[in-house]
Amino acid sequence: MQKLAATAVNQAKPKDKPYKLADGGGLYVHVKSTGKYWRYKYRFANKEKLLALGLYPETSLAVNRYHFLRHLTASVDNFLHTLQATADSWIYAVACCYKTLHYNRTHHSSPHLS
Repeated sequence: MQKLAATAVNQAKPKDKPYKLADGGGLYVHVKSTGKYWRYKYRFANKEKLLALGLYPETSLAVNRYHFLRHLTASVDNFLHTLQATADSWIYAVACCYKTLHYNRTHHSSPHLS
């Protein structure tokens, strides 16, 4: 998808119904009769979310692209942190089970554990 040009946002005029000008990746400007509103639509935990980023021209396209990238980076960092914590917990649980099984097999002569 082609990126939105600042001139396109500036020249956008309200129509009978509100409409969107997309910048890509969920970032868009919502043009209404009351003004131009920056929005970022994304999904988290399989649910659609909508983030309000400000009113045009008070908030520029460049500023919104910066905020969009910051939000995206933070989301990826949070995901990786959660993934790492889950993996660490799983590895710890497996290691504990292995140690318990190994101890039981080496210290007990039960026919069920050999």
